Amino acid sequence: MEEEDDQELPESPLLQAEKSYSSGEYTVDDAIKHIGFGPFQRRMIAICGFGLLVDVILINEVGFLLPVLKERWSLTSAEQGILASATYFGMVFGANFWGNYSDKYGRK
Repeated sequence: MEEEDDQELPESPLLQAEKSYSSGEYTVDDAIKHIGFGPFQRRMIAICGFGLLVDVILINEVGFLLPVLKERWSLTSAEQGILASATYFGMVFGANFWGNYSDKYGRK
C-alpha cells in the first residue's frame, strides 16, 4: 500500500498547458497538441480548400472565355481588357465589402 501512495500520477495535458502558459512558454504547437486534430479541423480544411478551388477556377475561366467572346461579340482590345479586369475588380470590392460586413455583424 505504501508503494502505491508514493507513486505520482502523471499530469493531465491541461495542467501541463496551464503551467507552460503561465511561464510564457505556450506555443502554437502546444495549442494544437492540446486541441487535437479532429473532424472539425478536417471540415474547415475542406471548406477552405473548396473556396480556393472556386477562386482559381474563376481566375482561369477568363483566359478561356475571352477568345471565344472576342469572336462571338466582335470585341475590341479595350473591351476585352474591361471584361478581364471586371473579375479582379469584383474580387477587390467584394473582399472589402464582405470583410467589413463580417467584422461588423459576424463578431459578437
